[in-house]
Amino acid sequence: MDSEQEEPNLTYIDEEEFINEGHQKNPLPFLLLLCIFGMVIALFWGGREWYMAQESATKSPFRQVTNRDFSLFLWQYPHLMRIHAPSKRDYLKSFQYQDKVNIFPGEADQFVDASPELLFHYHTWDRLLKPDEMVRRIPVDEFRFFLNYAEEWKPTNWPEAPAKYASLVVNLPQNTSGDLFPALPLDVRRAFIGWKNYLYEGDQIAESTFTAKEVKDFLKAHPTYQRPLWYNLVKDPSYLKGINTLPDEAQIPPETLLAFLRVALYNAKKTEERLNK
Repeated sequence: MDSEQEEPNLTYIDEEEFINEGHQKNPLPFLLLLCIFGMVIALFWGGREWYMAQESATKSPFRQVTNRDFSLFLWQYPHLMRIHAPSKRDYLKSFQYQDKVNIFPGEADQFVDASPELLFHYHTWDRLLKPDEMVRRIPVDEFRFFLNYAEEWKPTNWPEAPAKYASLVVNLPQNTSGDLFPALPLDVRRAFIGWKNYLYEGDQIAESTFTAKEVKDFLKAHPTYQRPLWYNLVKDPSYLKGINTLPDEAQIPPETLLAFLRVALYNAKKTEERLNK
């Protein structure tokens, strides 16, 4: 006897219903790992660029200029500081440009990351103008302010600081009117005078006027500022133009005195005042 089998009732499920939407994966761990990976890559490439720059400097005397040495140059050429650069991202990266304009202390003795043009300008200054020392008074209280600002000159941030200088800084005299100039290393004197010129004497320097005789006398005593030595480098045709044709009593037109010469003239006048006291 044939038995008739009933067809089972089949329920068809749409494809979408196979997808389990009850539990969604959290993307945060993946994004976090991605961020960490990106940071590691950035640090790697940043470290690689720094290493290659330092390695290149060790093979080229032209590039063997520390940030510390370069900072002395910048005090006399403040328009080349990082703070005044149109794009600061890749320009003199070891130098500050917000609250301060000096070096990050921990990077003072690394080789400067600068363009060949800047390094050429530095070497010209180093050869012609750096040996030209100005003698100015350095009061104890002002020197304390200087060290708090330019921390790269603290002995703790200067491994090669002379022992006498390190001892002097630790035992600064209480007499705030005393003059530290004779006791300080030459580069510290230069840094102090540049710091003071830039931060405290800018208006006085800008407003200073000089006669043709004063400038001529200065150029005789400091011939490395003469027009032929700087005309091409500064790329300013007005630099000391016609100085020798002016009568002694004539006022020098401000545009013929570029900033680095104006600063030097100002410091020379202060030096003369100090020596005549």
